[in-house]
Amino acid sequence: MEANDFVFAIIVSTIILIMIVGFFVVFFVLYQKRQKESLLKQAKLKEAFSVELMNTQIELKEEVFKQISQEIHDNVGQSLTFAKMQLNYIQSDGDKEKAVSAKELITRSLSDLRDLSKSLNGTYILNEGLENAIQRELNYIKRTGEMKCELRNGHFTFQLDEGVEIILFRCVQECLSNAVKYSQASEIIVTIEQIDDRLLFTIADNGVGLPEDWRENTGVGMVSLKKRVELLQGELNIDSKPQKGTKISINLPAINLEPTL
Repeated sequence: MEANDFVFAIIVSTIILIMIVGFFVVFFVLYQKRQKESLLKQAKLKEAFSVELMNTQIELKEEVFKQISQEIHDNVGQSLTFAKMQLNYIQSDGDKEKAVSAKELITRSLSDLRDLSKSLNGTYILNEGLENAIQRELNYIKRTGEMKCELRNGHFTFQLDEGVEIILFRCVQECLSNAVKYSQASEIIVTIEQIDDRLLFTIADNGVGLPEDWRENTGVGMVSLKKRVELLQGELNIDSKPQKGTKISINLPAINLEPTL
């Protein structure tokens, strides 16, 4: 009987040992699988971020060239034409007031050209900083004389990754572009706030608001905006009511402001 008990104990111990070894083997296999899935996910995120960054840079260049064309036509070209006319009058009657006016026109044209030269530099966002780049966009809109624009800057202490900065700027630029094209607003306010460990960008206008069925008929621009915010691991919120304007909020967690890809 004692021999049988001994054999039984050995068998039970062996089974338990096999189960323990099996558990660790299964655990190790699952761990390796999850690690591979995590690495694959990170690789896909990195690839998606790189592609989106490249597309965003291309869009920014296209937008810059549109602005350059408009600026040359509306401001620089007209200013220099008026200056030329003033100088022609000066040659005929020696009017000092016209000379002063021509000088002011030329000075303004040179200032416009300096602004354009900065915009031609594809890295001006990184050189000037995100806040200054947004302010430049608002200044450009204000110069049309159709809207009041304001940047309410609460300032933030986060250090943004260059790629994040470019994509985030394009998000704000897309919101501003939509407001100018469709909102019929008289005022646009951009607010930057640091709230605890989050960074909040708000673009609000006092226009006609989005159509009631905008969620079902989302345009390409809105889809692209949502995609970019998700890529930054942020949250996009759109609050719009008929004749009461639209407010778009981009909420980014500080932990994800610098992609660890």
